[in-house]
Amino acid sequence: MEVTSLYEDPHGVLWFGTRDGGLHRLQNGQDQRVAALNREGGPGYAMGICNNRAGDLLVGTAGAGLQVFRNGQLVRTFSSADGLRNRSIFSLTIDREERVWIGETPGVDVLRGSTISIPGENAEMLSKTTILSTYDDSDGTVWAGGVNGLYRLKAGKWALVAFRPDERMLAPEFFCLLEDDNGNLWSSGSRGIFCVSKHALNEFFDGKRSSVNCRAFGKADGLKSPDCSNVYFPAGCRLPDGRLAFGTIAGLAVIDPNHLQFNSLLPAVQIERVVADLIHVLPIRAGNQAVQLGPGAHYLEFDYAGLSFTAPEKVRFKYRLDGFDKDWIDAGTNAEAYYTNLAPGTYRFRVIACNNDGLWVPEEAAAATTIVVQPHFYQTIWFALLCAGAFILAVWLLWRWRLQQILEERTRLARELHDTVQEARLDSSGGLKQPRVLPRKCISIRCSKALMTCPNWRVRT
Repeated sequence: MEVTSLYEDPHGVLWFGTRDGGLHRLQNGQDQRVAALNREGGPGYAMGICNNRAGDLLVGTAGAGLQVFRNGQLVRTFSSADGLRNRSIFSLTIDREERVWIGETPGVDVLRGSTISIPGENAEMLSKTTILSTYDDSDGTVWAGGVNGLYRLKAGKWALVAFRPDERMLAPEFFCLLEDDNGNLWSSGSRGIFCVSKHALNEFFDGKRSSVNCRAFGKADGLKSPDCSNVYFPAGCRLPDGRLAFGTIAGLAVIDPNHLQFNSLLPAVQIERVVADLIHVLPIRAGNQAVQLGPGAHYLEFDYAGLSFTAPEKVRFKYRLDGFDKDWIDAGTNAEAYYTNLAPGTYRFRVIACNNDGLWVPEEAAAATTIVVQPHFYQTIWFALLCAGAFILAVWLLWRWRLQQILEERTRLARELHDTVQEARLDSSGGLKQPRVLPRKCISIRCSKALMTCPNWRVRT
């Protein structure tokens, strides 16, 4: 018999659902089948179970809606006709005001008394995701974990962003939401168990920071398998002594947050080599912190390392090429950085790392090396100046040539005008019978009056 959900009520009775649609209770060592959670077309097994103050047992089912039991008897079923958006429910949480938070596909509904509604402003943030877990913390903030990240409802508004762990280390699912005594939220996903500071999460949702580090736990920390998928609900729970229990595909994993060792040692970061155009390997040694690259270096690879004896596979890096990058680039656990088509100039490559507990090397202590990319002759300043001078000289010569042409044309026109006027005077004094034609190009402002005084001349049009 496959168990799909577990819940222990305030009286110590263990309630659980089975894959065949049965609802059972285990009391005084006796297993009793209470009800069959049926839906159209087959059984609707239980996935979320909780109690209200009146002692009613609320059961969220896969396909059979929200069912309410009193003294082991079904008294009401909430469905889409009552405002429920989906008949498949993954999680139920009751807060201090007796509101029932319902995680489903899609989004979150809330049950107040006998009324179901969509809670909070900006609820469309959750309209396209499946909510697997909900949690109401001590300050009234509601957290909703889904298949694509974590959402926050505070002061009646859903934050406009979703938090997702670094996909290079963890998956985006939040199968459960648990809080420890140190102000951390814990969850599990298909790639491991992780925790994150609630204070850092609030700063992220308030827009005060762009990223939040998660502390992840995997095989190196004692898990037989980091995969927590294919388990049912709840995927994790808090035990009375403060320990946290999570279901994995390899069995139950228990973590004591109050006795975890914190790694306070910063990893030693070192840049090992620079590879240019996949051919030229330039090792970085102590005292040799500058690398000269010839003209035409199109492809650069930086290889670096972070040395840590505690979970070295969890060492993460950030790098930055001053003069090219505007901000630090999060490389995750990758120990290489690549650049192409760098312009000639001087650059400074820096890299920092963090240990398995998210403690980062300060930026001022980053490992660094200087890269000088030499230019081709046509990329130098003197070549640009030479080209600019040649252009200016060509423009000046063209202007001088044009000016000379204009002056020569003016001289020729003046000479022709002078000769023509002289001929006109001689012909006028000798009695010219037929008027002569004066070319249009000889007409100018300076000679207009002189021509008008000659009655025997006309202008050819």
